[in-house]
Amino acid sequence: MGKKAWIIATESRRLGGIVDAARGVSDSVSVAAVGSSDLAGEVASYGVDRVVSFVASDDVPVEALGPCVAEFVAADGADLVLSNDSGAARCILGAAAGALGAAVVGNAQALALDGDNVVADNLVANAKAIEAVAAPKMACIYTGPDADRAEGPAAAVECADVPSVEDRVVGFEEAAGTGLATASRVVGVGMGLAARDNLPLVDALVDAMGAEIACTLPCCDDMRWYPSERVLGSSHNTASPDLYIALGISGSPNHTSGFRDAKTAVAVNNDPDAEIFNCCKYGIVGDLFDVVPALTEAFK
Repeated sequence: MGKKAWIIATESRRLGGIVDAARGVSDSVSVAAVGSSDLAGEVASYGVDRVVSFVASDDVPVEALGPCVAEFVAADGADLVLSNDSGAARCILGAAAGALGAAVVGNAQALALDGDNVVADNLVANAKAIEAVAAPKMACIYTGPDADRAEGPAAAVECADVPSVEDRVVGFEEAAGTGLATASRVVGVGMGLAARDNLPLVDALVDAMGAEIACTLPCCDDMRWYPSERVLGSSHNTASPDLYIALGISGSPNHTSGFRDAKTAVAVNNDPDAEIFNCCKYGIVGDLFDVVPALTEAFK
């Protein structure tokens, strides 16, 4: 095939699927593990050919290593660079795309080869269409199917020379009252709730479930119902609960990417054609104001 793929990893989430997609179009698959040395050891067990660790001091944000990683990947002759949809990985992927002069695909579902071109199926139009993007060099945020970790010996880990950078982490500010990243149960609120006065309906369900509240971006930016730390989606936060219940949510890709790793997802919507039903294991077509009180009583 002749293509050389690099994966930007700032975490191991969805790495199995990314490696699997890269294997389908590349002769070699390497990982730039950007973060701790422990991360490099973890990703080495995913059936890749090479792992290069980029580690900086604790007070340097991983995003600041973007230019260093980009220069390394470009010098190695990469044709394809992939990452998951985390904010840090996307930042570094952008730097790599610039260094390679590569086409950028933001929602790749699958990869193929057509002659010298890599072809990516890119999800567009509110997840209602797929466009085929072809280019000899490509940088992709991969959001397609995940896969199990490949069997085989772990790759050797190389340590890259990381130059001194001026960017520093000067402090952290935790958002009070949010636990989306570790919650076992999450209830998502969409525009189907219609008005702020209806939010106590959700609060009662959340209390009965012992859950955390999440919301779609319009509920934060347009309606001001919840702060940004409650927004679930690729632009803000992700969650992987045991149970996710989506209330009145249409199902935009930005939001559904935020709960794609939930073990069980349930949607409640009065529109039987809502896109959210394609992303959930169970769907309830009905009026929220009838269904939510019934769910609340059941969880009690």
